[in-house]
Amino acid sequence: KSNSESLRAHARREQVALGLKVANILDELSILNQLFETQNDVLQKGLEALREAPISLLDPLLEGAISLIRKIEGKYLPKVLRMIEDVHRLQGSVLDLLNLQQKEAGIDEAKYANQ
Repeated sequence: KSNSESLRAHARREQVALGLKVANILDELSILNQLFETQNDVLQKGLEALREAPISLLDPLLEGAISLIRKIEGKYLPKVLRMIEDVHRLQGSVLDLLNLQQKEAGIDEAKYANQ
């Protein structure tokens, strides 16, 4: 193999590793999204129970739950969803690049086979 072939093979291995890292990040973001959704559901149910309670001492807890739900729904979940979309786009780009490089490697092999 020539030096340029070795360099290309090394670059492909690095890009495959990058693709795997991107997939891992996507998995972690999906887990984080599920965590926020579950946390939000639990808070919503707790909020319903607090609203039904006649004790005014629970008002600060009620306000805290409402505030946390607003943060999750208005800030954290949208950020995680945007990151998931960004990682999906990045993953698509990495896969496209790997596909192009695989085609290039096939062309190179055909060239060397004809020589």
